[in-house]
Amino acid sequence: MVRTIALAVTSALVFGACSSTPVATTARPPVTTIAPTTTAVPTTTTTTEPPPTVRLYLSGVPEPLAELVKDLYIDAHTSSSPPLDLPPGLDTLVENLVPGEGRLTIRAAAGLGEVLDTPIAVITAGDDVILAVADPVWRIVGAKLARFGLPASYGDEP
Repeated sequence: MVRTIALAVTSALVFGACSSTPVATTARPPVTTIAPTTTAVPTTTTTTEPPPTVRLYLSGVPEPLAELVKDLYIDAHTSSSPPLDLPPGLDTLVENLVPGEGRLTIRAAAGLGEVLDTPIAVITAGDDVILAVADPVWRIVGAKLARFGLPASYGDEP
């Protein structure tokens, strides 16, 4: 009897599995996975030095004289000032300087006066001494630019 029941249950399962009702299936498109690619870019660091510059603090003098003194320091520190009319000897010393780096800050003081009705100036900045005369425009007649290691060059003129 157990055999008959087992046969009946098995037959029911087999016939149920072979029924004509189709099972609904859905077709899915194939899934394509693309792994992200990374390219390592080498990191480089470039340090660019700022170009040499000059900042001059000099007050109480005529503007043309202040510009002339600044141009002298620019020429001595950067070798890129407008052409200066320097006395023989001083021009050669300044031309042979190696350009500096970074910012050069000059704090200067000036003494103004007259000799035979001609304006003169003595500008000092630390151990630097610059002599200038206005006949009729300001020009440098001599200097000792100690900060650049230059000897004194006061020329042949008074």
